[in-house]
Parts: sequence; structure tokens; C-alpha cells
Amino acid sequence: MSKDEIKDLLVEIKSFYPRFSLVNQDYMVYEQTLDAWYSMIGYKTAEDCRKILQDHITGPNGDKAPGISVFAGESKQSGYKGTAWIQNGQICWKPEPDAEVQRFNAVWDGNAWKDSEGRLWASPEEE
Repeated sequence: MSKDEIKDLLVEIKSFYPRFSLVNQDYMVYEQTLDAWYSMIGYKTAEDCRKILQDHITGPNGDKAPGISVFAGESKQSGYKGTAWIQNGQICWKPEPDAEVQRFNAVWDGNAWKDSEGRLWASPEEE
């Protein structure tokens, strides 16, 4: 998902939940908010997130605005969490057990690996 698609998702949430504070009355979103949501759910598709939003609205907690945890939570259909590793300066990401490994060129920024799209990938073994 791109940052523009995340902004659209946040604006859509605001339309259902007027008190949703991550989008202001002028439907503007802070860049830091987009960056944070992108780092958490940028790997998902916009269609998946719309489905999650729809399920949330019609679910038992539909009276409360969804936070990032609703979208970043694990799929109830699968216990697989995905796996990522660093290999030769590339991030290798396998989102599903049967999926092809996706590779992203990455650079170490002193705190985390950053791919070419600006997503941050934590690496706990780095110092």
C-alpha cells in the first residue's frame, strides 16, 4: 500500500468516525502519521484494509474508531506471521508460507534497515 492509499484509508475512517483525531476537519493527515501507519501496514493491500475496516464497523467494536492494531493484527485465518531476514544488503520478506520471497534493496540508517520505498525493517541483532 502506498502512503496515498493509507491517507485515503484514514480519511475513510474519519468519514465513519467523525471524532477520529488522526485526520483533522480539513481532511489533512500529518506526514509522521502516514509514515507510522506505512511502517506498520504498508505491506498490506488497500483492498485488504478496506475489508478489515468493513469487518470492524460491522463487528462488536464497531462503535469505536479502529486504531492501527486493527489493521496490523494477525489474520484470523492464518497463524503465520510472515518472516523477514537480511541477506547481502537486501531485505528478504516472505509474507505467507507458500508465497515467493520478496526482495528489497536496503540501507542501514543506524537504527533499522530502510528499503527503497522508505519502509523500516527492524533487525534486533544489529548494534
